[in-house]
Amino acid sequence: KFAGSSGISSGRLKRQAAAAAAAAAAAGRCQGVAADCPAAAQPQTGVPRNGRQKGPVGSFPLSAQQLHQSAGISTSAAVAAPPYQAIAKGVKARSTLYLGPLAAAAIKVGDDILALVASVPRTVRTLQWAAQAAIGYKRLLVTLDPEMDPEMYNRHLGHLHDYWAQRLTEVCRANGGVYVKAGQFAAAFGAVPQEYRKHLALLQDKAKPRAFHVVDRVLRLELGAGAEEVFAEFSAEATAAASLAQVHKARLADGRAVAVKVQYPGLRGAANADLTTLSCLSRCAGALFPEFRLAWLYDELRHKLEEELDFHVEIHNAQRLMSYMNPGAPPSNDSSSHSSSSNGVSRTCNVTVPTAHVTLCTSKVL
Repeated sequence: KFAGSSGISSGRLKRQAAAAAAAAAAAGRCQGVAADCPAAAQPQTGVPRNGRQKGPVGSFPLSAQQLHQSAGISTSAAVAAPPYQAIAKGVKARSTLYLGPLAAAAIKVGDDILALVASVPRTVRTLQWAAQAAIGYKRLLVTLDPEMDPEMYNRHLGHLHDYWAQRLTEVCRANGGVYVKAGQFAAAFGAVPQEYRKHLALLQDKAKPRAFHVVDRVLRLELGAGAEEVFAEFSAEATAAASLAQVHKARLADGRAVAVKVQYPGLRGAANADLTTLSCLSRCAGALFPEFRLAWLYDELRHKLEEELDFHVEIHNAQRLMSYMNPGAPPSNDSSSHSSSSNGVSRTCNVTVPTAHVTLCTSKVL
């Protein structure tokens, strides 16, 4: 079982075990597997990647340290460190056992290309709305002069805002992802017409959860091992799903329950494609309607999305919040401690802040 979980052929492991036993016997340290060698007399227990104890491997004349050394795993990390830390330290090194760095990079590029292709329908829907809305607003400017009858013009403009705001909300809801974020972001600014803010504020950041195999593939690309190998327990069903990521319940090898946030694959490529579309629309709107300047909104949205796509920013913000809630507590960068401060509980304010297990975090896994 250990041979299968570590990626080493069973024949190679048996040959290494036999060679070690022969060397020990020649040196007079061992006269038999079961008689004079205490380590060999007890069947060794395999240590799989998820840190859980399995059944006996067999009567190999190797200690646990020798088994780890023969598998190329750091003995100090496997023996001295807590199970989840040992897994985290060795998990990136094992990524080559699955795919290799070049294959992993190629898969990520492939995800970005597929995401770019999938963005075409979203771009078509957005451009269709933009063209129709531009014609509607231009027709209003031609038929009514705002200087001749400002009251009637503003009344018709309000109706037009309300109509196209509803259509834009439907487009954002159909496109999802970046468009939902953009709609929510625009609804928070007073410079956006009230009718648009009213409708865009109804957008909810919910999405259909991705299948478990998609999440597991992201974990393998980011951590070098799947959910089974990294966690003692991992719920295949997502607890919550939003436009950029979804969350699963899991349990570490030491028994602590955690929430695992996994970003959707190819999301950065899709975000870049959608941001390019929004950038073009903002420039076209500025050219057609000089009184409406939307370039600043695009710049703010792009900066906001760059932060949300990097989970390290979220870790940093959580640590900052914890330091503000409990100024006397040391920063919690390591998850090996079981104290109340490392679990994110502020003694002074009775505030709980999630603590990130940084050894199991990347820019796409939290």
